[in-house]
Amino acid sequence: MVPDPETLSQGLQAVVLSGATTVVTAMATDTWHTARRGFVRLFSRGGHQPEIIQAHLDRDAAVLSEEQDPSAARQVLISSWQRMLADLLREDPRLREDLEALITEISKTLPAGTGHTTQYISPRDNAMAFVVGNGKQENKLMPSSSRPAPAGNDDGDGE
Repeated sequence: MVPDPETLSQGLQAVVLSGATTVVTAMATDTWHTARRGFVRLFSRGGHQPEIIQAHLDRDAAVLSEEQDPSAARQVLISSWQRMLADLLREDPRLREDLEALITEISKTLPAGTGHTTQYISPRDNAMAFVVGNGKQENKLMPSSSRPAPAGNDDGDGE
């Protein structure tokens, strides 16, 4: 179960998802020990016992490394960490800044391309979507008056 939208703002949900994705991604990299220390420190500030958080992190990292289907395991672990981080920030909203700083710190040390990106894009009406999961994207737009009409825009009169 992901964080309840009734209790978390959209911005906070994004931070929680980013934090969960960051910690799970770090489990399979050389950044793991730094991430582990940072998340133990974060939860300790929220009143959690460091030994319990360390054990939870170590167990999850072991599951990920031993799993036959690491992608499926990663999704389960991300959901679990979303719940834990959402609960932590509900208990002490002041920890949001600490979590954001930790995400930034860890993300800088993760190897390029280690993150997993899922995007759901639903442009409607005359909207356009420009999406990049990783890397750089450059867009050059033409004024709408010079754009060709989309194919298949037949008004039904056969002309």
